[in-house]
Amino acid sequence: MDKQLAAIKTTRSKLVSTSRGLATLFLIIFVLYCAAHVAVFLYMALLPNGFSYLGPSTLAGTLPFIIPSISGGFTIFLLWRIFREIGRNASPFTPLRVRQIRALGFLFLATAICGFFITPSTDVGAINGDAHMLIESDASASDSIHVDATSFMISIVCFALSFIFSYGATLEQETDDLV
Repeated sequence: MDKQLAAIKTTRSKLVSTSRGLATLFLIIFVLYCAAHVAVFLYMALLPNGFSYLGPSTLAGTLPFIIPSISGGFTIFLLWRIFREIGRNASPFTPLRVRQIRALGFLFLATAICGFFITPSTDVGAINGDAHMLIESDASASDSIHVDATSFMISIVCFALSFIFSYGATLEQETDDLV
C-alpha cells in the first residue's frame, strides 16, 4: 500500500509540474496569437496609407475567417485554463474539466464547419504590393469544397475525452464520498 501511495504521489507531482510548464507555454502562445490577430484586424479596420482591403466586402463573407480566428484564441485560452488549474494541484477529473473539454470539441467543430463556407484561395486582410497582413484560407484554388477533417477528428476526440473525464469525475466523487 505504501508503494502504491508513493507511486500516486510521484505521478501526481509529475502531472502538476508538467501542467505548470504547459500552462506557461499556452499563455505565451495565447498572448502572441492575440497580438497577431489584433494587428491584422487593426490593419483591416484602419488601413494605413497605401494599403487596401483584401477579401469579401460583407460581414457574412468575412465571418468564415473571423469565427475560426476567435475559436483558435478560445481554444488556446481553454488549454491554458485547464493546465493552469491542474498545475495548481486541482483534480483533472471535475465537472468543470468535463465542460472545458466539451467546449474544446465545440470550438474545433465550429472551425471545421466554417471551412465549408470559405471560398477556396480567398484571403482576408490588408495588402500593399508585396507587403500584406492576412488571415489566409487553407483551401487551395482547386478545391471545390473545403473539408477540415483534422478539426472534425479533434472535435470527436474531445467529445470522447469529455465522456471519459465525466466517468473519472463520477468515480472520484464516489471515492470522496466513501472517505
